[in-house]
Amino acid sequence: MTATTGGAAALFAARPWLGIAFVLAVATSFGFSVNFAKLAILGGSNALSINTMRVGGAAMMLYLLLRSTGVSLAMPPGRRALALAAGLLHAAYGQTFLLSLDYLPVGIAVITFYTYPLLAALATWAIGRERPRTRAALALVMAFVGLALALKVLEGGLSAVGIALAFAAAVGVTVMLLAMPLLASGVDSRAVTLHFLGSGAGCFLLASLVTGGFAVPETADGRLAFLAAPFCYVFGIVGFYWAAIAIGAIRTALVMNFEPVSAMALGFVILGERLDAGQVLGAAVVVAAIVLISRSR
Repeated sequence: MTATTGGAAALFAARPWLGIAFVLAVATSFGFSVNFAKLAILGGSNALSINTMRVGGAAMMLYLLLRSTGVSLAMPPGRRALALAAGLLHAAYGQTFLLSLDYLPVGIAVITFYTYPLLAALATWAIGRERPRTRAALALVMAFVGLALALKVLEGGLSAVGIALAFAAAVGVTVMLLAMPLLASGVDSRAVTLHFLGSGAGCFLLASLVTGGFAVPETADGRLAFLAAPFCYVFGIVGFYWAAIAIGAIRTALVMNFEPVSAMALGFVILGERLDAGQVLGAAVVVAAIVLISRSR
């Protein structure tokens, strides 16, 4: 633990509400990032351009932060190669999620994507890393019912392509979560994060150069959102890992369940997106299921 995070840990231990407030700010920052991304897309940009900006910015900011705090970036060559390869997966699920915003309201895309803690639980059971628990099984049933309500399974009307893209992104995050303990074994997890962010940023930059698909929004609101989205994403991803060190990964993960709530609320405020009562109820059930399964692990 660095001196900076050590001091923060002491402060948060003395005033626990400060740690909770910080993680709530991180979760809200991610909510802003998603909504600004959608606003930029509506203004004429695209998922590739936004990801190039936000992942590149996150990699650069994390590099500067780690270097300034003296964190070692050394990794065994084989592990470094795997971490860089993980960047391809990070780029893939980041792109598929933002593409889902072309088809779905932000709230629906986020709540579909945020099934990844539930998918991770299923995967850990399947590979024998953890044993199923009654509370976790109940959470999965709740999530299934909540998703059915939020996605209007019985009524239809939502884009199947958008739902598939958001769910594919959730699967990608699940694979990354399962791989991280192996990638970070014996090395600093922040160094692993920097490597896969750098690799992902390189993928987006190369794709932008090769395809010529980098597009700046044409509207004033879109351009402002295009510039703001990377800053929110950088604060979110750097703040998330910083908080995990300062107050602990479990507490951070629990409070981060506020992210889909903030994204849906901001979707209403920023984009004017409205969900009906059944969808809001379904989203609330999914969030409750995520909290339940987080507390059972």
